[in-house]
Amino acid sequence: MVVRKMGKKRLMAVFSAAMVGSAIYFGLFNYKPFVDFVFEFGDEVADDEFDPANSDVAFDGFLSEKRQFTYGEQILQPSGVDSRGSRMLITTDTSDVFLTDGDGTVIDSVRIKNGPLLLRQGFSEGVAWVGDSSAVVIAGEGTKLIELSVAESSISVERTINIDLPNPAAAEVAAIGYNDADDTISLTLADSGAVRTLRLDRDGVVVDEAVVEVPGVDPEGQDVVGSAVGDSVHYVLLTQNVVLAVDVLTGELIGTWALAYDGDVSGIAVTDDELLVVTDHEYYEASPALRSFELPSDI
Repeated sequence: MVVRKMGKKRLMAVFSAAMVGSAIYFGLFNYKPFVDFVFEFGDEVADDEFDPANSDVAFDGFLSEKRQFTYGEQILQPSGVDSRGSRMLITTDTSDVFLTDGDGTVIDSVRIKNGPLLLRQGFSEGVAWVGDSSAVVIAGEGTKLIELSVAESSISVERTINIDLPNPAAAEVAAIGYNDADDTISLTLADSGAVRTLRLDRDGVVVDEAVVEVPGVDPEGQDVVGSAVGDSVHYVLLTQNVVLAVDVLTGELIGTWALAYDGDVSGIAVTDDELLVVTDHEYYEASPALRSFELPSDI
């Protein structure tokens, strides 16, 4: 009898410890200040890091801000944006993808990775519309494409594609675009003194790559955070708020401009008459407005 009583006590102790552990695990790992601490610990970022004046990449001039507007308060830490017609798609570091109208009002959302916030933090990066009813998200540090189905008022995950990128694409990829002309997906990343774009088919297979020499680009200090493919120009956004314009047909660098803005930009989209830019932030900070900038006038 004594042995049985001790066994029950031990069982209850183990059960209680497991319950407490689970509460701590799910509570702490979903606690936004803790997530901020984990990802910011030891990462001392100067306030002027995102100032184009500190960029090693020379630029031709500034692109002026046209307007700004807020989006739904549930959109936290945006990591990518794309626009098509009167709708936008916005990815976040919380592994959520939001479908919004042209003013940022949320229509629907989908989570592409489940689990506590800490374990899905930073999983999803850029997003690109693929036609009018589907989209792709680059995720898992450039190892996965998440294909989405997008209806008029809803969004859902269709499939996950594992991709195997060649070196030097082993670094994290955060910039994705889509070219309607040849039905290819583009992944863009920084190389030493250059920007490298890999073109993939709809199944995630690399079909070719292009390298544009851009003196001053360095994966350690001047990374690619956004990509947007227009009718004839591929816009590439760098961490220090510098925008590269590359000719889609020739692959040549047309020009380089800086945004008249010093926020921590994290994604870019192009419409007929403006560039849309989202800004990252910490959970303890208010979510910055979505900003639009003028298109370069001489291209």
